[in-house]
Amino acid sequence: MSSLADLLSSEGKDWVAYAPPLSETEIDAAKRRIGRPLPPTLLELYRLCNGGEGSLPRQPLHFLLWDIQFVAEIREHEHYREFYDRFVFFGSNGAGEHCGIDGAGRVFFMDAVAGEESVEVYCTTFDEFIAEVGISPPET
Repeated sequence: MSSLADLLSSEGKDWVAYAPPLSETEIDAAKRRIGRPLPPTLLELYRLCNGGEGSLPRQPLHFLLWDIQFVAEIREHEHYREFYDRFVFFGSNGAGEHCGIDGAGRVFFMDAVAGEESVEVYCTTFDEFIAEVGISPPET
């Protein structure tokens, strides 16, 4: 098992993988369509599963990983090319906020209706982000 798989399946984590892993051929084809560099750990995640979900310990409290083909479709969509070309969206919170990576590698959430003004940086790197995936918020 990879260190990422160990991290996501560690005690207390609620990560659930939905789809089987992707082959290198499938990942390479999607990367060409996406046309932007993706963090190595995100690519490793797609080698483990092509979709899944888990809690986050702080707002927005939930993360859904989109399948990589959908990520590529979003990148190719005219609207996203025109308004959000500098971002790669790879998931959501399941309630209307997109999860993405900006040009500096920061992971953020953005309200899909409000647009770029609503961007909230969640972590400065994908590795920081994935370390929090599957951790439930503290009880209040």
